[in-house]
Amino acid sequence: MGSMLGQQAAGSALPANLPSGSPGVYVQSGGDWQVVAPASPTKVKAKHAFASSLTYGAVAAPVVALYPGAHAQVQTRGARPRICVYNVITPEAPLLVRLIEKKNTRELDSGHVRASLTGSSHQAVADPGIVVPTTTSQEGDHVTLLEPQSDLVPGEYAVMFGAQNLAIYDFSLAAR
Repeated sequence: MGSMLGQQAAGSALPANLPSGSPGVYVQSGGDWQVVAPASPTKVKAKHAFASSLTYGAVAAPVVALYPGAHAQVQTRGARPRICVYNVITPEAPLLVRLIEKKNTRELDSGHVRASLTGSSHQAVADPGIVVPTTTSQEGDHVTLLEPQSDLVPGEYAVMFGAQNLAIYDFSLAAR
């Protein structure tokens, strides 16, 4: 099982220091695992939604989700943080995405979703430009590890689950 732009790690042994306890998303910082709480957007903006609705969804409307605060509550260091999805069962593989930093918010450019006259879509598909390439490995029952394939620059990141809703698991990567 590999995430979009990710690779399956072949034959990796189950690490001894995986988080245990409550289901959730964890990020490893300095050997310790920190739980990452889910975050929901405070606002969702659709650009050109009117044009999309007039064409019955034939014209895609880019959607941007805004998350409160300049930084996530969970702060981590290190250029390649390990992320563990522990006992979270979802229909889609986890994706690591980069958030856009603004003055007092962080934005997720969720790519293009179809809007229609009958309502709005709360489904999102991550724009390939924001997806961080990862190596994804299945480590036992319901344990998935994500590791960036290259060093990350300091900033705001999040784990999202494919085309699910805009709830994310966000964390900040501080300078080394």
